Amino acid sequence: MQRSTLLIGIVWLSMICAPAGPAQAPDSSAMRVAPDEVQAFVRAALENRLRANDVPDLNLAAGSHRLAVRDSMPRAHLILKEAALPEVEGYQLYLLSAAEAQAEADRHNASVLFIAVDEPSINGDSATIWLGVDTAVPSQSGLIKLCCCTGKAEFRRSASAWHFVKWSTMVCS
Repeated sequence: MQRSTLLIGIVWLSMICAPAGPAQAPDSSAMRVAPDEVQAFVRAALENRLRANDVPDLNLAAGSHRLAVRDSMPRAHLILKEAALPEVEGYQLYLLSAAEAQAEADRHNASVLFIAVDEPSINGDSATIWLGVDTAVPSQSGLIKLCCCTGKAEFRRSASAWHFVKWSTMVCS
């Protein structure tokens, strides 16, 4: 009985964790540009966590000084602009769409890493955001993406600056 329960659990997990096909770009018609306050918070959160070298799975990009940031926040239905990118010594950040990441992965037959941010929530002087490194895998590679970790970071604002408090949740696939 325990063995069959374990097997059912493994099959269930593989069904919900494995992608059904290549990553799909979010429907751009349902997306809108993130408000200035959100762009500024994303910028502050990225700057804070990159300076601390504390972005989930950032180690996957070890040695890379040029890092992409996905330009969309699909769960929030928002699009980031250049204003969301901080200047952090040692890094050159640029925006990359999910479709561009997938096209690059397919063109070079290699995974493309990017920083994913999503679901920013600002409530007065408290805010949260999901951050992590993600990857686009080549469509025809037959690979199943079993990476990456993302975390929900909590921030507090004081003296008009956002300060990291803690990681409240971490999800790895």
